[in-house]
Amino acid sequence: MESPATALPITARRHGADLLPGLVFAFRFASDGSAVEIHPATFPDVAADPQTWYWLNFNLADNRACQLISQTRMLPETARTLMVGQHDHQQLYASADCVYGVFSDLIRDFDRANE
Repeated sequence: MESPATALPITARRHGADLLPGLVFAFRFASDGSAVEIHPATFPDVAADPQTWYWLNFNLADNRACQLISQTRMLPETARTLMVGQHDHQQLYASADCVYGVFSDLIRDFDRANE
């Protein structure tokens, strides 16, 4: 598995919603397990703290998100294939260093954080 610094196709020329197209919401988890929701437009440099991990929720109906996911070498090939493929049921998998899956988000209010 490659380091996040070389694997995510993010450059300094991209910002805001263009940084991670189709990103609906994200959480940053510290090494102690605490989580903070981060706004997609202000997604941090993932190389800044290797002890931090992220939960990213993408809108897979957004072709830009699927293109980004399919090109992200940070994810295992099985994860990339699953996330950009067709689905008829919800799925969640774990590997040694990644949790990935697809599921319908029927409750999330995209205009504000859930309470």
